Amino acid sequence: MSLRQLIALLVIPQMFIGPLWAQPNVKGQWSGVIPMSIVPVAAANLSDGKVLTWSAYDRFNFDQFGVNGETYTQIFDPSTNLPEADLLIQNTEHDMFCPGINNLPDGRILVAGGSSSSRTSLYNPTTKVWTDVGDMNIPRGYQGSVTLSDGSVFTIGGSWSGTLTEDKDAEIWTPHNGWKNLPGITDDAIIASPLVDPAGIYREDNHVWLWPAPNGKLFHAGPSAEMHWFDVSGNGSFTSAGLRGNDPYAMCGTTVMYDIGKILKAGGSQSYDDGTAASDNAFVIDINTDNAVVTDIPDMNYGRIFHNSVVLPDGRVVVFGGTSLAIVFSDIGFETNNTPEMFDPSLLPNDPWIK
Repeated sequence: MSLRQLIALLVIPQMFIGPLWAQPNVKGQWSGVIPMSIVPVAAANLSDGKVLTWSAYDRFNFDQFGVNGETYTQIFDPSTNLPEADLLIQNTEHDMFCPGINNLPDGRILVAGGSSSSRTSLYNPTTKVWTDVGDMNIPRGYQGSVTLSDGSVFTIGGSWSGTLTEDKDAEIWTPHNGWKNLPGITDDAIIASPLVDPAGIYREDNHVWLWPAPNGKLFHAGPSAEMHWFDVSGNGSFTSAGLRGNDPYAMCGTTVMYDIGKILKAGGSQSYDDGTAASDNAFVIDINTDNAVVTDIPDMNYGRIFHNSVVLPDGRVVVFGGTSLAIVFSDIGFETNNTPEMFDPSLLPNDPWIK
């Protein structure tokens, strides 16, 4: 997660909360900055409508290697726009900076990897307690992860943390058995050969886009140009789902499932941090059959990398934030995109983007 993505968590768009529902002529507006006592590097929605956030070993700083094995957490309540007091978590020995994050069916939050690259922790919103639930077999950070229909969690990639290697193959977590390797789904499924990103494997297997599909398999949508189907039964296996239309490698773009089996892909760039231009392109990927169908749709109004995309209850998608160049921790000398835009699928095949 980039610094720009962190900042997006600090400013809550009022279009999603109560006061503006009484103002139908207002398209949307930002609230004032909400003061928090930590930099919320990550967040997860809780079943009671509140938001669990956390920083790293320090309220305002991070260490990629997680040497302190601790983190700060804070609950944010959108009904009041107020955060609760922050809490230092040390019992798990887990620095939860840039991990995989999954909502489980019972309301708990699973956090795996990150700076403490093999640690796995569970947050119980009923008891408000973090617990250590055993390490992953493969250390990783910035990996892709997804919750399956049976409550298990699948993960792959993540060379940003742990040993730098092309062997960040898949594994799966279940509540009773912990982590199990899936040697049939290798890191080769999510990276190009030869590598595309100038930073190599350190960046190219980051932030993998994964979606449960109606056919019972997992769908890998990118950021690599080639997509795949993953079967997690047994030792796991994968097959190609073809190219994402004419869309190239698109690191730090976004995918959002806005309807059953329909995914909006937006933006990204051909490097993580090499100054390449952000893309404004967008695609709809339909995975309702065994053959993924990719449709090139009209471009966004802005090129974006490091942005966020959020699906609304009516199926529209708000896209906000991001920058015009792939350069981390800076927006000096190039454009930052402070104007959100909305994807409205009911407007297709015409231009679906509303400023």
